[in-house]
Amino acid sequence: MEIGGRGSFPRNTLGTATINIVLDHLSDFEIVSTPENPNRTVSWCSAPLPPDKQAPYDDRVTLYVIEASDAEELFAQRSHAIGLIALQQDEPFSPDAPPFPADLLRQLVIVRSKTPISKTKLLGAVMSTVYSCLFSIREWAANLAGIVSREGTIQELIDESEQLFDNFIDVNDSTYSLIARTKTSSPPTRFRPSSCAWAATISTPSRPQNRLAPSENGETNRTSTCSGRTKPSPSSTSRAF
Repeated sequence: MEIGGRGSFPRNTLGTATINIVLDHLSDFEIVSTPENPNRTVSWCSAPLPPDKQAPYDDRVTLYVIEASDAEELFAQRSHAIGLIALQQDEPFSPDAPPFPADLLRQLVIVRSKTPISKTKLLGAVMSTVYSCLFSIREWAANLAGIVSREGTIQELIDESEQLFDNFIDVNDSTYSLIARTKTSSPPTRFRPSSCAWAATISTPSRPQNRLAPSENGETNRTSTCSGRTKPSPSSTSRAF
């Protein structure tokens, strides 16, 4: 899909998020169990569908919100799906003895309400939260694309991303001069430069206004990762905590 602004998204499509990001948005619920691969991505949320009904997206990227009693049937019909079981506050459930084959836990997110709520309202609240997560990522991606297309500043990209990432980020040029950082998220007090994990390296030429323009060798942005005691490369460096 081409990302070129709000109007470039086909109608009724959402953003793409990893299960970990979805779990961050489900913080109002108790997380009971997570799937084997929390970095798996989802792009749609749905209640269980009849076997003959086509989902808007492939089963591999559809998160099905179900009850525990529906898990075995869901995966019998859609073996590549991923499910989200929503439990009421006092609903009995143990991951050590689930009411379905234990190997299905590898494809399930299980959350529990922290307050008394009817099953219907609970399922609606969970689906609404997941949709809100996917919509927010779609809007974020579109806004970033808009900033890039008008050659905005790196600071604008950080400002747009701060609320979604909810952690400290700074960007330095090739001389390690600060050119952008989060404004409300500060570095943790335990931060020590000698022991930090270098999360991303962004090749950004030194420019008076830090505009998003190609560098002299034709590169605009290049990302790589390194961690532990590995020394960061001389290119500009972003640190995320």
